[in-house]
This record gives sequence, C-alpha cells and structure tokens, in this order.
Amino acid sequence: MYTGLFIHYLTDHAQRQVFLETRRCIEGRLKLEQENQRQERLVLSILPRFVALEMIADMGAMEDDLNPQEFHKIYIHQYKDVSILFADIKGFTLLSMNLSAQDLVRTLNELFGRFDRLAEEHHCLRIKILGDCYYCVSGVPEPQRAHARYCVEMGLAMINTIRYVRKQLNFDMDMRIGIHSGSVLCGVLGLQKWQFDVWSWDVGIANMLEAGGIPGRIHISRATLDCLEGTYKTEEGHGRDRNAFLRKYNIDTFLICPQQDRDKVNHIEPPKVQKPIQTWSPDLPFRTVVDMNSVSAQIPNRKEGAEFGAFGQVVKNLNRIIWRARHI
Repeated sequence: MYTGLFIHYLTDHAQRQVFLETRRCIEGRLKLEQENQRQERLVLSILPRFVALEMIADMGAMEDDLNPQEFHKIYIHQYKDVSILFADIKGFTLLSMNLSAQDLVRTLNELFGRFDRLAEEHHCLRIKILGDCYYCVSGVPEPQRAHARYCVEMGLAMINTIRYVRKQLNFDMDMRIGIHSGSVLCGVLGLQKWQFDVWSWDVGIANMLEAGGIPGRIHISRATLDCLEGTYKTEEGHGRDRNAFLRKYNIDTFLICPQQDRDKVNHIEPPKVQKPIQTWSPDLPFRTVVDMNSVSAQIPNRKEGAEFGAFGQVVKNLNRIIWRARHI
C-alpha cells in the first residue's frame, strides 16, 4: 500500500514538473514573439513596410556573423506616374518664438499626427518631416491612377486642419503647398542609420512649387494639371514671379481654386487622431503591448498569425491542468 502511494507521489510530482516546464517554454516563446512584435513596430515606424520587409528577409537569409559594414545592398526603387506633395507651415518661426518648447513640440506632434492620418486616408505615403516641412507621395508603392487627385485632396485637408489649429491657437498660421507629378527614385541609404527618402528632378520641382506658393493655396505644375483632367477649377499661379528656380526653368504653375464649401473650413473641426502617442518607458516601450501577467492573456484578439489560435487553446488547457495539479 505504502509502495503504491510512494509511486503515485513520484509520478504525480514528475507530471507537475513536466507541466511547469512546458509552461515555462510557452512563456518563453510568447515573450520572444512579443519582443519580435516590438522590434517590428520600431522598424516600421522608421521605414515603409514594403522596404522593411524586403530588408528583413535579406538579412535573415545571410549568415549570423555578417559584419554590418559588409551589408552593402542598396534598396532603391523607381516609380513612375506619381505625385509629390510638399507642405510648409507659414508663421512657424513666430509661433516658435511665442510658445514654449514643450508646447511647440506638443502642437507639432498633434498637427503632424493628423497629417499622417490624412495621408493614410488619401493613399499617400509620408516620406519625412523636416522641421515644419512635411512631404508625401501618392503612387508609392502601389500604383494609383488618381495620384494627382489624392495629393490635391490631401492638400485641401491639410489646409482645413491648419486653419482649425489657427483658430484654436488664435495665431496667424497657414500652409503653403506645392504638388508636382512625375517619377521618383525611393529607397534607403546608410549602413548604421537608415534613412528612407525620395529623389528626382520632379521632387525638386515640387519643393520649389511649395517655396513659390501662396499661403492657404495649393500650387501645382502643368504636369499635375494634366493628370487632374479638369477635376478642379484652376487659375494662373504666377509662380515664376515668386521663385527664381521656376523662373529659370520656365515652369508653368497654377493654383487650385477654393470651392464654396471650402470657404467655411474655419468652422469645421477636422477628425482628431484616434490613437494618441503613448509615453515611452524602458520597462514597456509600447503601452499597447499586453503585459505578461498570464500566459492565457496573450493570445485573444490577435488578428495576425492565425496559426497561434490552436496554440492559445493549448496554453489555456495547460493553465487549467497546472491549476488542478497545484490544488490536489
């Protein structure tokens, strides 16, 4: 009798150890998955998804002992039939003199956060933010037949947004916007510090259209006008009178005429950013990541990686078995 109890105790103890070891393995796997998600989010916040995935796939195929200085592949892609939008805040210098550094950064963060959401809604890819300059491209990486119209609508929404901010701050500020259509080269430069950007003669023209633009108006080139196919009413832009580059290369420019329903944009509040930027901390860089308080809490509501559905059920079953084993 005692021998049987002793054998039963040893068997039960061994089973408990197996369960606990299995639990630890699953926890380690889930923590690794969570860390991979954090790293992926960090990379995708710096590089567009189509470039980041290509780079990750190439680096994963290389040997682990590869020296970073030997990684010389250049990721450059050419895209034709795209539109480039440059936008600059008029009155930013005076604004920076009248606001504290903290308030200025908070205002710009909220403003550019709204611009990013508008870019997503209007099929534009934000390239970079340089001080108070914001520029994006439509037609990259997926071709867009209406790339010029998307950029114009993006520009109109940006003017709507900046005028709302002007009303809230009671400060004279507006947007100068330039749009040009053509082709671009886009890609990543650098070995240690990656930087995604676009380059081409057409990018330079779009930049000069913004520099020679009028606050509160969208300044476009003839190439963009041809792509719009009469969708918007336009007028002569006289960009050559305001910009030496446009004058030197004899570039015809036009202004998008405001419509009646857009004359009242001061009274329309643009959509707010639904996902506020969270404070970073060393313990939890991304607040949206679920804590590892319990293994079973990691899998629910996971939309990506459907293969973890059965894995999550296994975790729940193991939790249940381990709980029973501890309470025998």
